[in-house]
Amino acid sequence: MVMMVTIVRRSMDKLIHEIYEDNKIPLFLSTLGKGTATSEILDILGLGETEKEIFLSFVPKENAVTIMRKLRRQMLLDVGNGVSFTVPISGIGGNKLWSCLVGAEEHMEVKRNMPKADHTSKYELILAITVRGYTEQVMDAARAAGVTGGTTIHAKGVGAEAVEKFFGISIASEREIVFMVVKDNIKKDVMKNIMIEAGMKTKAKTLVFSLPVTSIAGFTAMGDDMEETEN
Repeated sequence: MVMMVTIVRRSMDKLIHEIYEDNKIPLFLSTLGKGTATSEILDILGLGETEKEIFLSFVPKENAVTIMRKLRRQMLLDVGNGVSFTVPISGIGGNKLWSCLVGAEEHMEVKRNMPKADHTSKYELILAITVRGYTEQVMDAARAAGVTGGTTIHAKGVGAEAVEKFFGISIASEREIVFMVVKDNIKKDVMKNIMIEAGMKTKAKTLVFSLPVTSIAGFTAMGDDMEETEN
């Protein structure tokens, strides 16, 4: 399973919606950004727009290859229209979410086969996708398991019909994504706490993922010496 990050010009958002929905991606979110390329670079690339839309989606690795190929062909990413890349996922909060993402039948749960992360860092990045206004509920649950802090960005749930079928709720609304870098040895406890205290059975309706971290710096507040780790 991977998280696919796609960054395109804001005027192309309808096309990427169509590509994602045609390929039955069950969960993707969007947020706004701004490109930082200089005007000279924009002129060279023939671009006149720096306003960007950032899409986060969660798909099986083999599906990501197919989708990436379609993005290249239909959106002409290789000529300056945007970029797309994938990041491996090391943990998913619950078998039902896993079943939803791999395209199992409605209301069926499939046993997970999550490969062991192949990185050497002592840290993981936890993403908690929650209803807007419930960030503190998520953070209270995370702090109870040893998390010292997090960073939040605003996003919008898009599509997600499969999520609605599996969980009986729609996430096509305002969302907040909480990013927390945590020590690997507390990752499971943090994810479990969030699922219990702010998960899909609560008003927060939080979905939780974890991603491997390969290098870090500036985490003395978490009880370590100033260090930088590399894979």
